[in-house]
Amino acid sequence: MEMGKGFELADGLPFVATDKAIHEILNAHTVAEAQALQIALGKILRASGHYNTQVLAIDPHRIPSYSKRQMRRHQHDKGPKPSKLVLVETGMAQIFPHFNEDKNRSHFDLLVQLPNQPALKKKLKNIPHEQFVPGWAGFATHKSPYNPGNGNLQMPLYQITQRCGEKPDQYQYKAFLSTADREEVDDLTLHYPSRWHVEEFFNANQALGWDRAGTTNINIRYGHMTLALIAQASIHQLRQRLGKPIVQWDARHLAKSLFNGLDGDIRVTDDTIIITYYNAPNVHLLKKHYEYLPQKLMSENVDPRIPWLYNFKLDSRFK
Repeated sequence: MEMGKGFELADGLPFVATDKAIHEILNAHTVAEAQALQIALGKILRASGHYNTQVLAIDPHRIPSYSKRQMRRHQHDKGPKPSKLVLVETGMAQIFPHFNEDKNRSHFDLLVQLPNQPALKKKLKNIPHEQFVPGWAGFATHKSPYNPGNGNLQMPLYQITQRCGEKPDQYQYKAFLSTADREEVDDLTLHYPSRWHVEEFFNANQALGWDRAGTTNINIRYGHMTLALIAQASIHQLRQRLGKPIVQWDARHLAKSLFNGLDGDIRVTDDTIIITYYNAPNVHLLKKHYEYLPQKLMSENVDPRIPWLYNFKLDSRFK
């Protein structure tokens, strides 16, 4: 039999899923419940080592919103502008609670690029050239305390300015906001370029449902996105365990070549459902993680019985 078709029971659903059934399940849950689940997932991922860094480098992205209601029309610039990131509203402050603590006790440093607005451009050009510290030909940096002007700072902030170009008429500037008085060359040349790009996330995982919206019902959309995040976290861990080339596959390729691309058979032995897969990639790694799974779970004090499989255990074999 081909795995993945009609296999919803082993995937955790007590029924064969249809669009209508999924619609009703998601519509029965509130946005607040979906947000709480996303925050809980973020905490689990953090505890699992998905955020094993001390510096968070954030790109300000503008996320446009839409409505079917008749709205007032405004004339805006054609080019999208970055929008501010509100950590508390997105739940990040709950996932990384140290953002709300005193700077001396914080475990994370925040590094974000400042919007390149005309007032900022003028300010950067007025920094005396001799105050910049040259790093190498065509690259220099400047660091100074940052004061937003409202006097409501909860911690000291620093503005790091990057200047590129060898001659004054060629100078180009970028400014960054930092919560730490750190080595600016390392921040700009090592930490910021290595930041995680949200575009990579959507490119690798859009097939999980990020590439389409079947409804404008906000309860369903939030629930849909939350389930997509759970699926992304699961297959991310699977990719890491299976190594190359699977670690580089996007969700669509993974579904076609792995989840729906394997042949196998199912049999029951005593209290265990055993699934045998044929022609699986990276068999030695799959065996390491998934053969004799009940014993592995019991060694970690995890109950291997699955409630929606009538308390049967689930095991795998690879041939």
